Amino acid sequence: LAKLDFTQAEIKNSTGAILDLAAATNADLAEAASVAGGALRAFNLNATETERVASVLAVATTKSGLAFSDYATILGTVGPIANKFGLQIEDTIAVIGKLRDAKFDASSAATAFRNILLKLSDPASELSKRFGGAATSSEELFSRLKILKDEGVDLGQVLELTDVRAS
Repeated sequence: LAKLDFTQAEIKNSTGAILDLAAATNADLAEAASVAGGALRAFNLNATETERVASVLAVATTKSGLAFSDYATILGTVGPIANKFGLQIEDTIAVIGKLRDAKFDASSAATAFRNILLKLSDPASELSKRFGGAATSSEELFSRLKILKDEGVDLGQVLELTDVRAS
């Protein structure tokens, strides 16, 4: 955590949650600290949120086909963009889990979700044009994704609109 510019007090207060995360995910302490700290930074969260972040990561690791180490890649790729959209870590992890269920590996899932977010926020993209303009909040994002789902548009078609090819 020191490498991520956390203060000594923040490190001390986060240690219990990091130890629990390492135990729950069978990760070494340095990796648990790095992934949790990276998640806190990606979502612009205070160190007081370490327990929440650790719980999200532990549950996600045990309930998905992703390894704990995958979350470093995932959160580094999509976390800051998701945060700018107003998405919480829980929402982001849930979407990545659905992409994993669709047989995406960690890097591809993170890149695909990142591209969907970027295209939905770009008024010139085909995806945002489909809705008459860019989405600027998580509410607009989820509303538009629900519209696509209701129209029977599948993930492959969404990815075509983002110039990302389904694997």
